[in-house]
Amino acid sequence: MAGEVPHLTEFAGLGTLRPVAKPEVWNGIDIDGRLHSKLMDVACGAAHTVVITDDGELLTWGDNDSGQLGVPPKQVQSLVLPKLLPWPLGHKVIHMACGLKHTLALLDTGAVVSWGYGKSGALGHGNRENVDSPREVLSLRGMSVFQVACGDMHSAVVLNSGELITAGWSENGRLGRVKSLDVCGCTFERVDLKGKLCSWVACGGAHTMCLTDQYEVFAFGANTFGQLGVGDCRDRAYPVEVVFFRNVRVHHVVLGKFHSMAISDDRLLYAWGNGEQGQCGLGAFPHIYMLPHLVTSILGCPVFQVAAGDAFTLILTSNTPASVKELAGRDEHWRLRQQHLITTDKAHREAVQKNLENKSQEKFHATLHANNSFLAVLQKLHQSSNLALANGAIKLTAPPSPDTIAAAVMRSGLCRQRSLEKLQFVVDASTLAQVHDRIHSPCPSFATSVGNHHVHKTSTHDHVRTTKSILAQSPSLQRALKSAASLQRPRSGLAACVGSPRRPQQTIQVIATATPSTPAATSPTVKPQWLLQQRQVTRLRLASQRPRTPPPTYTTVDEPESNNVSEVLEQRIRPPSPPPDYNASVVALLGLQCIQPAL
Repeated sequence: MAGEVPHLTEFAGLGTLRPVAKPEVWNGIDIDGRLHSKLMDVACGAAHTVVITDDGELLTWGDNDSGQLGVPPKQVQSLVLPKLLPWPLGHKVIHMACGLKHTLALLDTGAVVSWGYGKSGALGHGNRENVDSPREVLSLRGMSVFQVACGDMHSAVVLNSGELITAGWSENGRLGRVKSLDVCGCTFERVDLKGKLCSWVACGGAHTMCLTDQYEVFAFGANTFGQLGVGDCRDRAYPVEVVFFRNVRVHHVVLGKFHSMAISDDRLLYAWGNGEQGQCGLGAFPHIYMLPHLVTSILGCPVFQVAAGDAFTLILTSNTPASVKELAGRDEHWRLRQQHLITTDKAHREAVQKNLENKSQEKFHATLHANNSFLAVLQKLHQSSNLALANGAIKLTAPPSPDTIAAAVMRSGLCRQRSLEKLQFVVDASTLAQVHDRIHSPCPSFATSVGNHHVHKTSTHDHVRTTKSILAQSPSLQRALKSAASLQRPRSGLAACVGSPRRPQQTIQVIATATPSTPAATSPTVKPQWLLQQRQVTRLRLASQRPRTPPPTYTTVDEPESNNVSEVLEQRIRPPSPPPDYNASVVALLGLQCIQPAL
């Protein structure tokens, strides 16, 4: 991001603010001059880094605006060299995880400590305050913790008993346990896995995934880019199984900000989610993958470890793609095995997608029939009509003939084609064909029925004659019409009231000639001046209807009032989820509404 280049260079911990384009070896000496022989684990946040040494101590460096380094921001704003974190608890750290601006650490006693940015509630201390030094999470006291994980603004913990508990910001359902999507969970609470035991958890930017002891994969949270791998882009507030992995045994899951990665027991790598910057490694971008895809570019390279960032992925393998390519050139059996893996993955994904679509349609129809009161009324009417027919209370009437239907269609005028389209829901195919033939090649009997339409037109002339006779007996109406005609306002309210509703301008001319021949009154206003006044009135009326403020656009976004990274990320505009296709269901419903009462 622009304006954060110094923060990016502070990740290196090499004592310099210059950009580091190539990997450099740190000599193991921190700012205190103490030598640390081995580094056991590393975790990175948005602008800070935490390292575990072989002695169970922590080294931190980077930005410290929210106390994420474990020291007060007033004392240290940032560190360019690793510094030993004061550890007052007297226990060793065996595992830790970093969010955007907060850190969780697991001690050898099973206790969990947290510090850093606390306004999201991800620290789990029961409040929304920042903590600038390691503090034990009291809500986890007495629980034996196996693993900790951090997302951007939420945290997850796995207990040795197989329970999954989460805390933090719950927007998009990333906690997997809160119905409201904008509630902040400040304490750790359990997630309902429907009787499954959790063995591993991973947190992305705003989504979470967990593995069970039966090699099942569950996902919940944000799904804007399909990063949950469930076949669509709808968020999930509760855990849902990733059905693609029912036939693929997964032993490790790693989540980026908007994409996800999984390693199978065969050391194969699967990727899905946002691939706009090529972070999925699937050879095509920009693209969004809503189901897991096999990364074919590293087939033959057993994958042992994966790390995912905002828009990049790092993979640790036992050999290189170059050596695999050389092997494939010599071994025909290996080439056939690669082709079999690619074909099997594609077929399995297509089968899963089709199964998900069928289940979605079945669920839609079940919900429609269960909750639609209109369909229930139609069913009751159908039952009542059948009962009345059986008792002889009512009799079926003959359906209208094709001549009658064609005559009605001809009277529709310009909407003739639309009327024919509507007929397909209420008449059978043979009747519709007969109507179509009569419209294009009318028979004499049909012409007679259509000719009745001219009788309706002649009624307009009777209305004009009646209006003329009324005006001849009313001098006041005659004077009003003359005044309107002299002002050349043929579409005035008076003309619309007393004249023909279809042709008001022509009506005024006819009525004016029917009145006695008297000199026309001169207009008190000169014609050009009157036209200028009318134009000015029109401009004022249009100006009053325009919005005073321009509509909002997405080209410019107001700068946030706070420089907080997490609050800035919450203002990101997400594209809407694609709506489901209900056309087929709506057509079937229309057909049912039109045909069923006639049975």
